[in-house]
Amino acid sequence: MMIQTETKPQWEVLEREARRGAWKRMFVTLTPAGRLGVCGVTMKALGEPEAFVVLYDRSNRRIGLRPASRDTPHAYPTSKSNRGPGRALFLARLLAEYRIDVPRTIRFPDPVIDEGILTLDLATAKELAVSSKR
Repeated sequence: MMIQTETKPQWEVLEREARRGAWKRMFVTLTPAGRLGVCGVTMKALGEPEAFVVLYDRSNRRIGLRPASRDTPHAYPTSKSNRGPGRALFLARLLAEYRIDVPRTIRFPDPVIDEGILTLDLATAKELAVSSKR
């Protein structure tokens, strides 16, 4: 004779975190070659500028991008991305001039726009996870 010991299921709901998806938040990356990738959400938040004046805060190790027109003195133009509304800037000179070491592609987890300047903190930058998908 078999005794049934199964009890009635007591389901619990796994609550979903209230967070934005990866493509709905500001996202910026920097490669060892100096290619700075700025996602479309970030570009939109900055007013979709065609260029940036590049700033560097040596004491705090922060990169600043001030939106500008292409004809603004010292402005670096953005180039279109093949993969969406994001833009790229080529900042190899920034890395060389300020001796910024970027051995692997990094992302800035907490980009902030303060007084119109996109601030990227190298101290909190994280190595970008390498995808096994190709």
